[in-house]
Amino acid sequence: MRLCDLPTPAVLIEQSRLDRNIDRMQAACDARGVRLRPHAKTHKSPAIARKQLARGAVGICCAKLGEAEVFAEAGIDDIRLPYPLNPVNASRVIALAGRIRLSFIVDDLGVAKAWAAALHGARPVVDVLIKVDVGFHRCGIDPHGADAAELVRQVAG
Repeated sequence: MRLCDLPTPAVLIEQSRLDRNIDRMQAACDARGVRLRPHAKTHKSPAIARKQLARGAVGICCAKLGEAEVFAEAGIDDIRLPYPLNPVNASRVIALAGRIRLSFIVDDLGVAKAWAAALHGARPVVDVLIKVDVGFHRCGIDPHGADAAELVRQVAG
């Protein structure tokens, strides 16, 4: 098939370059003792995620719960959602956590309380992480703020 005959839009991947980039990123992380968990929101490809995992990534990040469900269906078994989720999705989160290792982020005390209620007694356990503002004031809870200690108690409890 000629390039001009491809239906558009189409994704073209130079396999050797992709492999080289995955290897370089993993090597850079390995050299620094960093556990790589690449974000799949750019490639949205279970095949590419499997390559990343095969080369040493500890899991992947997905932008949305639905995306995580698709990757889990494709066999990816360690997924983090690095953005806060709405507790209205608790049943989907619990179902997904029954199939894979799932973690997600909270950065707000009210949302953490809602999740604590939604997940109370849930099996399997869902990993909940706290997103901390590291000084850029873009996202995360202020570690010195009034709600920080209570947020930790909510997540730990």
